[in-house]
Amino acid sequence: LITPRWLRLHVLSFLQESTAGDLLWDLGAGSGSIAIEWTRGRKAEFLYRHVVGKKGRVRPPKPIVLAICVERESKRIDLLEANIDNLVGAGWITHCHDTNEQFLQALGEARAQADAPNAPSAHTPHYALPPAMLHTPPSAIFIGGGLRSPDSLRLAYSLLPSGGRLASTAVTLEGVQTLSAFYAEMLMEIGGQNIALERWQREHVRKLGRGHSWQGAMPVTLLTITRP
Repeated sequence: LITPRWLRLHVLSFLQESTAGDLLWDLGAGSGSIAIEWTRGRKAEFLYRHVVGKKGRVRPPKPIVLAICVERESKRIDLLEANIDNLVGAGWITHCHDTNEQFLQALGEARAQADAPNAPSAHTPHYALPPAMLHTPPSAIFIGGGLRSPDSLRLAYSLLPSGGRLASTAVTLEGVQTLSAFYAEMLMEIGGQNIALERWQREHVRKLGRGHSWQGAMPVTLLTITRP
């Protein structure tokens, strides 16, 4: 898994508190770290709810999709699929080979089409998703890669229901600028109670000559926002 454990724990501790349902969108998913950890927790809850109060032998329920991963890099799709199979199992996570922008646009148009069936659609989603998934709002969205402009963040936020949560990370200057610009914009719109911008940096002890020294990793900027 590409995303380091400490960052996965911090991001998930925020996303898991969403009160809007069980579906996660992991955009720029890479190896699927966030989606896999999310699904493990939600899968356990789902299976537990299925057997509570039942007596005798209970058949395991059919898997339900708890996360959608979006990844544009072909070489990472194979790793993503292998991680899903090895760590979660089939049927709980689905994935799309696309950019964040195109995915968000497609799902946004699918939602608009559902709200206004007679309106013309400029784009028909080509994803192999169950029809219901095209119109199911995410309870949480994580954007960990492919962040190029605040437009993706605005569109992702607009697709969240009330109580839904959005988290995004960046390590490049350009990515940090994008997060900072969106933070300033949303601060004016919803106030500071439901949004935070943080910068994290970890250090580890490494061998240095005959001794040891602290070595810092690249700082990570994290934006978190809850839709009122």
